[in-house]
Amino acid sequence: MKNKVVMAVALASLGCGNTGTPSMPVDDAAVADAGAIVNADADIGEVCGSVTEMPGMPYPPLPASCLPRCHNSTIHVYNACVATYHASAMSAMDLMTLNTCIDTALRADTTPRVHLGFDTTLLDLGCSGGDNGAAVDCVHYQTLAAEAMHCGPEMDAYVACAVQLGQGADGMAGCPDQYAARQACRMTNSAAIQMAVNSLDQMCFGE
Repeated sequence: MKNKVVMAVALASLGCGNTGTPSMPVDDAAVADAGAIVNADADIGEVCGSVTEMPGMPYPPLPASCLPRCHNSTIHVYNACVATYHASAMSAMDLMTLNTCIDTALRADTTPRVHLGFDTTLLDLGCSGGDNGAAVDCVHYQTLAAEAMHCGPEMDAYVACAVQLGQGADGMAGCPDQYAARQACRMTNSAAIQMAVNSLDQMCFGE
């Protein structure tokens, strides 16, 4: 069973390495209009759908009933962040700037959150994780799902180890073998993971 602590550990590790960063803009021609947003006027207590962890797939992609979760106008800001990154030297500092740019764009989206059933846990799902990270944001969850398609066992091993260390611990330092195995898998499958990232992330903005 996943909970918010486990999800936070998995999300926190996405910034390590270059897999999981958008390599190309999302196709804005394929974005649904604002009226197509699922449960746009729903109370946060409503459950939009659920996913169930399976062997080798710790983070199944979000169900269509929960998508899209972002306003169509957000995609233009998102794409501008990616374009700026590719126009830069794409250094570690530029990657941090990209992540901050995307996070700011997602936080500015006012689409209401909904609940997502994750095994036996209910998670808040939104366009962003909110100011205190209390919610799971659509883009980062879908990025986890893309990685899980190719590195599911390695993800689970790393997260399980990091959670045992306790909240606030350095998973990279405390779980070096599991971290190295996950990174090796990500690098080996980087092209396939990136294709999945581009496809799944787009669904957060509509198709």
